Amino acid sequence: MKEVFQVVQLDQSTSAQQVALLNEVATANTTEADWLYKHRDNPLSKGYHVFGAVNNDGIIGLNGFMSMDFQIENHVFQAVQSCDSAVKTNYQGKGVFTKIIKESERFYKNLHVDLMFGFPNKNSYPGFIKLGWLHMLDVQTMILPCNIVSVIKAKVKMTFPQIINKLTSLKWKKIYNISKLNENIKILVSDKSPFTESEYERINQSEKLTFRKSPEVVKWKLDDNQLRSFRYYIAEKEDELISFFIVEENVARNKNGLLTFRIADWRFLSDDMSDLACSCAKMLLMMKNSADLIRLWMPTENRYHNLFKRLGFIKINKLFPVNPVVIKVLTENKTRIDILMNKNNWQPKLIETDTLL
Repeated sequence: MKEVFQVVQLDQSTSAQQVALLNEVATANTTEADWLYKHRDNPLSKGYHVFGAVNNDGIIGLNGFMSMDFQIENHVFQAVQSCDSAVKTNYQGKGVFTKIIKESERFYKNLHVDLMFGFPNKNSYPGFIKLGWLHMLDVQTMILPCNIVSVIKAKVKMTFPQIINKLTSLKWKKIYNISKLNENIKILVSDKSPFTESEYERINQSEKLTFRKSPEVVKWKLDDNQLRSFRYYIAEKEDELISFFIVEENVARNKNGLLTFRIADWRFLSDDMSDLACSCAKMLLMMKNSADLIRLWMPTENRYHNLFKRLGFIKINKLFPVNPVVIKVLTENKTRIDILMNKNNWQPKLIETDTLL
């Protein structure tokens, strides 16, 4: 018998039920306050953008959408990220997720949104592809161990002598040597966004499709974030911004017992690769003594791979599998379509995902 349900745009009056469903299906631990902060308080949202499948049993499935702007050079694109998907166990495989996505596509097309995108897991990926979403590229995690003994113990549950840390010390000696290439490069550190209006404008003028920063959006996603703490590492040469890292530096250790720093965003504003390597090395050295592991999330094909490899970052796909990036282009403007469909224009970073909220 075919299941009968309808898809509607939910509102915050049922936010408690929405959170309960997500926690039940995804074994998450989301609070209602965090849910509302994410789906109601986004300064780019013009409403509460959670769609749900409902019937006599109440909300049987849902999917959230997070508004975001992308920019490449002078082109600004309105986008929404698909996130927080959940379908009650006894309704899975009955077309609930498919209908939610189809209805949301119609909704956002009518709002003249340019693009829908997502970073699906292995369960939801086939559904997006079946609905005509495009697998644009893949992203991967690269790691830089600060304390190799702690990392190995967390991964294989064995104790190793401290002498193994000498393997890491050689890597960090190289980073130290790179940091000395230019003494004119200085690093500033801040717990709140230090960017001026002109720096925001310059940062957003990227040659790649990039999460468009504004004081309001950065304040919401990073500076006022109640779940995670971020720090800005700013590299300047002769008082001019040349690069930066935005790093998640949670005090609490993760489930593996490792204190992990995640580079949520990074941006290079110089063409001098020696200066960029030097600035990155200086920033990494400032993190080294506070973390067991530094993680970087980046496309599998990226012009800066060799730079990060030079700085000691490695990829271990068995521990950190690649993740697909899928998109659904809604705009009918040919110029905008050509930009969005060119995979060389994409450079996804962790700051673009909903996992920071």
